[in-house]
Parts: sequence; structure tokens; C-alpha cells
Amino acid sequence: MDVPALLKRLVGYGATPHKVVTIPDLVNLVDKSKYDNPRALGLAVVAELERRIGQLDETHQRAFKMLLALDPKSKYYSAPRRRLETLRILGLYMSTDKWRKEHEYEFMTILARQIQGKRGKPQDEGSYSFVLHGNEHAVIRLMPHPDYGVVVEVETKEA
Repeated sequence: MDVPALLKRLVGYGATPHKVVTIPDLVNLVDKSKYDNPRALGLAVVAELERRIGQLDETHQRAFKMLLALDPKSKYYSAPRRRLETLRILGLYMSTDKWRKEHEYEFMTILARQIQGKRGKPQDEGSYSFVLHGNEHAVIRLMPHPDYGVVVEVETKEA
């Protein structure tokens, strides 16, 4: 299953309990037998998703929580507003439409790898490589910037 695409779809609604139970890869993060109703299962999945996000660095934590409406403030924002705030957190300067169409999927691969227990292969300091589809790769670089804190650069290429 294409976990980054499913996570990307959650951006529209936010990672709410009734939405996360529709994604088997997320439901498999918890022991389903412990929960007798979908709401309780959804709450457990959201809690586990937040725990997995909490294992990332602070910038990624803030960005994913904003994007998936897991941050208390972001629950009241529309998806375009959450995307805009995510871009600010990451120190990226592009339109939210360009982010959504060209970079959001690659960004979600970071969280998908965290969920699946797979880390990107470190290439050098702050740079990770992920296989997306077949022979397509994404290289995500986190670079310190004196004015913006951290700048994220995403590059996709055929292997």
C-alpha cells in the first residue's frame, strides 16, 4: 500500500480518529483486539501516530503535527492554511499549491518510513534517500540556514 499517498490524503481532513481507522497500515500500529469500537481504535491509532512523530527531530515534529492537524492550534485551520504554516515551519518559500503537487508526497515518505520502522539511508549530515516508486528516488536534505533556521531541499530523480 502507498503509505505516503494515504498520509497525504489525511492532510485534507486531519488525522482524526474516524479517518485513521480507514488506513490499514496505521491501524496495524496498535493491537486491534484491545479495542471494542472504532472510535477507541481510532484514538489509539492517533496516539500511536503522535508517538511515532515524536521520535523525529523537533522541526519535523512541528511540521507533521501542523500538516496532519495534530497540533491543538492546527485543528481549526483549513488544509491550505496548515500547508502554509508547515512551509513556514520548514523554512520553505513556495506556493502551497506547488508544495501540495510537487513536494508533499516526498515529505510524507519521512513519516511513512517512521511508521513502517524504516529509516532513510543517511547519505551525509542531514540528508536522507528514499525509494519512492520502482526506480524513482527522493533525496531530502535538511540544511542549516543563518536566517531561517533549517531549509529543506527535496530532489526526486530516476535511479
